[in-house]
Amino acid sequence: MYRAFFERGEDIGCVDILAVLGREIGLDAGALRLALETRKFEAEVVADEDRAQSLGVRAVPAYVTHGQRVVTGVRNLAELMALLTSSE
Repeated sequence: MYRAFFERGEDIGCVDILAVLGREIGLDAGALRLALETRKFEAEVVADEDRAQSLGVRAVPAYVTHGQRVVTGVRNLAELMALLTSSE
């Protein structure tokens, strides 16, 4: 997605482009197109956005651990593993 947008300048707001990109990574292009056109997952996306806002997420990437702790910024594998295994 990032390469398509930032490197190749593709319009990732276009369903046709997203279907091609999805197919390139092994998704069913038809099912993806249908989900995008019908907004099948819109309610879940809005709920996730609302939850992120309520947790104070203001940057990406953001990681929520233990249902409440928010850590933002790019992390290496060791840092991610520590976040997942910590008891905080």
